[in-house]
Amino acid sequence: MIEADQALDQDPNSYENIKKLVENDIRNKLGFKELQNFNDTGNFLWKHTILKDHKIRDELTRLKKKYPEKFLNEYVNADKNITRYQSKINNEKFKSEDEKLQFENHIQKYKDKKVLMIDLLNE
Repeated sequence: MIEADQALDQDPNSYENIKKLVENDIRNKLGFKELQNFNDTGNFLWKHTILKDHKIRDELTRLKKKYPEKFLNEYVNADKNITRYQSKINNEKFKSEDEKLQFENHIQKYKDKKVLMIDLLNE
């Protein structure tokens, strides 16, 4: 955070650079909390983005091996969710900009899941 203060003092218009520094600091602190919790309890919190992705991949891999039909249903559901949220945005069925941002976040989440599932299918 000291770096962010110094950058702000030097160039108050460097919003993007400061934003990146703050986001990295948040990620680092979250990573430290994950490792600290693992040291203390032997379990992760599963909140850091790296661990979330790893957990989702493990769950989907397990689903693919044990229940291939459910795995394919998950793929279809992810695709339908992308279409549904995209339709809500295109038809302006959102009440506020925050809700629109939520829809966009859902779309990205399901797109990421779909890409991950395609990778698992190609393995």
